[in-house]
Amino acid sequence: MNNVQYIFDYTPYFHGGANDRMSRLLLSFKRGHDSAYRFFLSLMVNYFDLAEYDRSKTVVCCVPSHDAALYYPLQKLCSMVATECGFIDGTHLIRKMYPTESFCRSGIRDSRQLKESLQIDEIIKGLRVVLLDDVTTTGTSFSVISKLLMEAGAGSVECVALGQTVKLTDRRIAV
Repeated sequence: MNNVQYIFDYTPYFHGGANDRMSRLLLSFKRGHDSAYRFFLSLMVNYFDLAEYDRSKTVVCCVPSHDAALYYPLQKLCSMVATECGFIDGTHLIRKMYPTESFCRSGIRDSRQLKESLQIDEIIKGLRVVLLDDVTTTGTSFSVISKLLMEAGAGSVECVALGQTVKLTDRRIAV
C-alpha cells in the first residue's frame, strides 16, 4: 500500500475508550459538531508542508461513507482543506455507487465488496492524490482505494487518517 499516516491514536467505545480528548473530538467530528470540525480543519491545514506540494497537481479526496451518503463531515473537511491549501477539491472524484456494510459496525473487511462499490473519476490521471479518512483500523479502505486510484492513473497516493484505532492499553500517549 502507498504512504499511510495518521495524526493520533483513536480509542472507540468498543475498546473501552473514547475517554481521551482526541477520541472524543473525533466522535464529535463524526457527528457533525462545528467546534470539532473547526479543530480538525485547522489541524489538517497545518499538517501539510505546502512547499512540498505542487498545488495545481495535488487533489484532496476522501474515503466515501459506507452508506453512500452524498455529503458527510469528512467530505466537508476534504473540500475545505483543498480550498485552504490551494489544492484541487476531489470530494466527488471517488464515488460510492451503492451502500456497503460498515466496517466498524460489522467487523468485516470485505475488500472485494468495497472495490466493486466504488467508481473513480478519470480526471485523477497524473495527479498527486491526498486521500483522507476519519479513522483507519486495518487499512482496508486505504489499500483498496489507493489501488483503484493508481489503476485510474494517479501519479501517487498519500493516505492520511485523523485517527488510527487502537485498544485503550496500546495508546502511544495518554491525552
